[in-house]
Amino acid sequence: MAEQSKYPYTTVPGKLRELLQKIPSVGRPEKVTMAWLSSAGWSSSNDRSMLPVLRFVGLIGDDGRPTDLWTAARSPTAENKVLMGEAVKSAYADLFALYPDAHRKDTESLRNFFRTHTGGGDQVQAKLVQTFQILAEFGEFDSLELPSEVDEPHSEAASIRSGSRTGGRGGKHAAPISLTVNIQLQLPATADAGVYDSLFASMRKHLVELTETA
Repeated sequence: MAEQSKYPYTTVPGKLRELLQKIPSVGRPEKVTMAWLSSAGWSSSNDRSMLPVLRFVGLIGDDGRPTDLWTAARSPTAENKVLMGEAVKSAYADLFALYPDAHRKDTESLRNFFRTHTGGGDQVQAKLVQTFQILAEFGEFDSLELPSEVDEPHSEAASIRSGSRTGGRGGKHAAPISLTVNIQLQLPATADAGVYDSLFASMRKHLVELTETA
C-alpha cells in the first residue's frame, strides 16, 4: 500500500511560498504553532497544513521550535540557500535518488513519482508536487564542487603541469610534450640572395636553440 504520510503536503502552497519569503522579516519565534501563524497573518484553518511541511524539511523541530535551518533561511545568502537545498534533498531522498535533478523535473514526472509513493487522488498528487516545487524554489542545488589540489595529480593535465614545473624532462613518468611552432616571415624585396641566406641561417640557429632547451 502506498505511504500516504511519508511526504506531507500543504493545501495552501501559495501561502507556503509567502511564509518562506517572509521568514527573513518575521524573526525567530519561540515556537511556530497555529497561534503564531495566526498572529503573523495566516489564520485560515487550512494554513495549519503548512506546519507538517516545515517539520518535514527541518525548518522547525517536532516541538515547533525553529531550527538552525530557520536561522539560515532568515539570511538567504548563496551559502544558506545551499543548506536549504541539502535539507530538501535529504527530506525527498527517494525522489532525488530517482531524479538527481528533481528540482528541474516537469510536473508530470513529479506527479508520477508521488503517485507511486503516496496515497490520494489527483488533487493530493497536485498538492504534493506544488509543495515540493515551492520548497525547491528556496534551495540551491547546482553548486559545483571545484577539484581539490589533492586530486589534481591524478589527471593527465595535472601531470603535464607538474612536469613543466620540475623542468619537464626529469622522471620516468614525465608526460611527453609535443611543440608546434608556426613562424611567419615578411621578407624584404631585394635581389641580393645573401640577405635571404642570412635570414634563414639566423632563423635556423634560434630554432635549434629553442628545441634544445624545450
